[in-house]
Amino acid sequence: MSQSTNASFVHPFRTPKNCYLYDVNTNSVVQVSDSVYAHFTQKAGLSAHDDDIISKLKADGYLKPNPIERIDHPQIPLLSYILSTKVQGITLQITQQCNLRCKYCIYSGGYESRGHSSKSMDLKTAKKGIDFVIECSSGMDEITIGFYGGEPLLQFDLMKKCVEYAVVQAEGKMLALSVTTNGTLFTDEILDFLDKYHFSVSLSLDGPREIQDANRVFARNGKGTFDTIMTNLRHIREAYPSVFSRIIISSVADPSLD
Repeated sequence: MSQSTNASFVHPFRTPKNCYLYDVNTNSVVQVSDSVYAHFTQKAGLSAHDDDIISKLKADGYLKPNPIERIDHPQIPLLSYILSTKVQGITLQITQQCNLRCKYCIYSGGYESRGHSSKSMDLKTAKKGIDFVIECSSGMDEITIGFYGGEPLLQFDLMKKCVEYAVVQAEGKMLALSVTTNGTLFTDEILDFLDKYHFSVSLSLDGPREIQDANRVFARNGKGTFDTIMTNLRHIREAYPSVFSRIIISSVADPSLD
């Protein structure tokens, strides 16, 4: 075979009647013989006649290689500067413990993954994370620290220590705080804290009772969580309206439900 087609930027395809090459560089579709199609799909050899066809296609401007060798994001030259001065925030997974066993949760045993564990972050590690985002955000007026789990409110004491540390260390910056919670563990002590530091709260609620309780259940007894969450939300609305105004509802769409 005298013609090399190894680098040709084409996609072969066929219909019930014919074979084709889609030539990417010219955005064209060219009809070819079964043997030429087999060459591009199965690395079959070419006859002398097919070799002449390949030569003609090349002469007509087809079968050229991909002209793009590399694509770089325009900000790659600035990446080092961005990572050292423009880090906007950090999310701390302060625990892998959870008081629920939501049936669709990746950690509840339905996936080939880890299950819920008793692991929790220690204060030393959390401080390192906070120090990192402060040190790498000199170009930012505001930074965000989020608390995630598991269920982060199981480690409320650690949350308090982290916030107290961050407030001191991030002096001169606006500090935005957030927590992602299943909404079952609120107490007035926790709500006072969330109110004092203007937390944004992402709360998981899938829908009305029959939807929520189909999946989101307590670990201790398998019972649904809807009534507990709604009681908590009514209390927050009445006693902590500023916290209530910063709650975002996060829902999971379960394809088994309508």
